[in-house]
Amino acid sequence: MAEFLVAVQQHRYPLAPACFQRGMLIHVEHLDVPAAFAEVAEIDSLGDVPLVVAPAAERVYPGLGARAAAHLVDVWNDGQQRWVALSSSARLLPVEDTGHYIQLDQPAVVIDEVLALLP
Repeated sequence: MAEFLVAVQQHRYPLAPACFQRGMLIHVEHLDVPAAFAEVAEIDSLGDVPLVVAPAAERVYPGLGARAAAHLVDVWNDGQQRWVALSSSARLLPVEDTGHYIQLDQPAVVIDEVLALLP
């Protein structure tokens, strides 16, 4: 993981939506990653709230070695499965041909999923 963060810091990973600011990883959405992850880690159930976990089907980590990239993929996949496990009405929907911003890369997928939630 440290190798990934160094690659982000040195801008070798151009798709990373993050930068380093005062020694803390901050996303362009101004998310304090460690604090947000700690808060989310406390959630153990969403009951039957409809939930679609829609990650990019493939992730590329330029500048990372194969071992570090494989580890990051494993951690990411475990996290996605954890989200799905939070709701009895959840499903995983890997999205092809997209990066971090699925709503921009594949807006029809997002629209279809939102419409499916409406009565």
